[in-house]
Amino acid sequence: MHTERSIEREMPLARVPFSLLALVVGGSCLTAMSGTAITAALPDIAAEFAGPQSELLSKLVLTIPAAFTAASAPLFGSVINRFGLSRTFALGALLFAFAGVSGMFAIGIEHLIIGRAALGIAVAALLTATMVLIGQNFTGREREWVLGLQAAATSFGGMALLLAGGLLADYSWRITFAVYLIGLLILPLLAQPFPAAKKEAERHGHTDWRSLAHGCTALFLGANLFYVIPVQLPFALDVMTDSTPAWTGFALAVCTFAGGVTGALFGVVRGLARPATLLGVSLLVISAGQSLVTHLHYSATLVGMVLSGIGVGMLLPATNSIVARAAVGRSRSRAVGIAATCLFLAQFTAPLTATVLSASGFGVFSASAMLTAAAGAAFLIAALRQED
Repeated sequence: MHTERSIEREMPLARVPFSLLALVVGGSCLTAMSGTAITAALPDIAAEFAGPQSELLSKLVLTIPAAFTAASAPLFGSVINRFGLSRTFALGALLFAFAGVSGMFAIGIEHLIIGRAALGIAVAALLTATMVLIGQNFTGREREWVLGLQAAATSFGGMALLLAGGLLADYSWRITFAVYLIGLLILPLLAQPFPAAKKEAERHGHTDWRSLAHGCTALFLGANLFYVIPVQLPFALDVMTDSTPAWTGFALAVCTFAGGVTGALFGVVRGLARPATLLGVSLLVISAGQSLVTHLHYSATLVGMVLSGIGVGMLLPATNSIVARAAVGRSRSRAVGIAATCLFLAQFTAPLTATVLSASGFGVFSASAMLTAAAGAAFLIAALRQED
């Protein structure tokens, strides 16, 4: 006969309120779709607003949200402390929906860019609020499973919305922006008051800013070098004479799927090693995946994409675990904002990193693999020394 304690060990999320899990999943899915939902519509957007800089500006439409998320995320720590989680979630959801759907009515590409900038601010609000919600309401093993659920929701949500955006783009690029209205589904979940924040069971005292710096540095390096893959992969596969754009889409989908599965299993993986150790392991796995892409054989590329997906599927929840554990009290929201800035700044600067690596003489993926391996080894050695 199972006791209550044994049931909690086997099903760590069994007693978690549905509304909390729904907010974690919903907030994570929305942050993932900020860029992916309109990817398929970019050529049509460039054609609609044809001009001397139309191709560059259409790409800016895709990347500008990440820049504004990186810039505004730290500010939402103070917003949460002053106005609370519920109001911040509501602000983020409303701004997400209306800024996103504004693209349907744009009469110039500059209007699109303004709307996308506002969308990036909305993503900062949602991402920061989601992470603070996790840190305040989950502890111990339960928190690890929720962080894994968050990573899985981000990956699978991004896949689903990329597909939905592609289907809508077949009808009209303007209709693609309608998918952002899904942000309004967050609002009914805010009708119930949030439970009181749980006490810090695992540690007391001041925020461990050293651990936060360690985790955020690994997050920036790993994410920046990982995002070199989607930036450069289409050009790498173009070398294959029989490749098509569908090959690129499938390879990226395989990577995303592998990351989602790994995130869903993070609660199991976390039982095998500390988050600091997993940071180094994840970077080494990403490096192994990037090294396989350099062979320019599609089968090897797919294996490499699986490994890279597994690596980033460990990296994100491991970093979030460090942030949630090291930051306490009112400083948690500020720490979450800093981590979000590192993630989206890494994403925004990945094209620049790819450009620099292409001039290295080693090739983009080879150079990226070497740098990621070096960083992974350094973080793994530092983690193992801490255990001694």
